[in-house]
Amino acid sequence: MPAILRSTAIAILALACAAPAAADDADRSAAEQSNLAFVLDFWNSAFLTRDVARFPKFFAANYVDHNPNITTAGLPGLLEYVHRLSARAEALPRPLAAARPSVPPHSDVVRTMVDGELVTLIRKRTLPDPRDPSKTYDAYGFEMLRVHDGKIVEHWDSVLRPAPSALASAH
Repeated sequence: MPAILRSTAIAILALACAAPAAADDADRSAAEQSNLAFVLDFWNSAFLTRDVARFPKFFAANYVDHNPNITTAGLPGLLEYVHRLSARAEALPRPLAAARPSVPPHSDVVRTMVDGELVTLIRKRTLPDPRDPSKTYDAYGFEMLRVHDGKIVEHWDSVLRPAPSALASAH
């Protein structure tokens, strides 16, 4: 591929990933719009704020999580995982661990997609560059949630299982 085409393709991809989360609601059914609003409400008002008291409102009793780091089934496993995330964030040295705000943080969602019961969130995070601690880089990940009868019943994401050496250094 010629350099100009490669550069153009990279620029288009970067713009697509950086675009706001707003989508063309005219192409979505009422059920899809409702599912998207429900998932964004959970993500922005409960997950990002780690407000675990609100989690049961969003999840079905038969909830399944496909994150390889969640070892207990259902909502109890998700709650354990969120508590571990919170504890890990609190253990980070300042300024890596920002003080917890009293208001919900700005959403990290940069793009949404809906297909029936499936809602996908593309998230952007700015992380410290492991090769140069004085710099940061943008990383993208996804969350896909299946909503059935007004509750989240299933979840997939881009989380990987850490190597044992990474687990040991986190403690």
